[in-house]
Amino acid sequence: MFKTIMIGEKEVGVLANAASPILYKQIFKEDFLLELQKKNVDVDAIVKISFVMAMQAEKKIGELTKLTVEDFLRWLEQFEPLDVYLHADELMEAYNKNTKSTSIPKKEGD
Repeated sequence: MFKTIMIGEKEVGVLANAASPILYKQIFKEDFLLELQKKNVDVDAIVKISFVMAMQAEKKIGELTKLTVEDFLRWLEQFEPLDVYLHADELMEAYNKNTKSTSIPKKEGD
């Protein structure tokens, strides 16, 4: 799912898909899906997945596999200190809409 979000004074496109958690793990050496299972998801994890989704919206897949934590920090530098954190709910909404099932469950006995 692609969505455009205002973060501070900047429009940021974010794209969530099945590759998002894999890219997250490759870059940050952490499992985003395990993070989502926690009762209280760490806001830093939301900021990190936001970076992944923003990069997916901007780049070709070959470039995505080369992203580093340093790239993440450079991306964060374009925003004011709390800008990304203040939009955490909106960013997670974009991610969560991608994970909703579109299939219709079968009735029991079918």
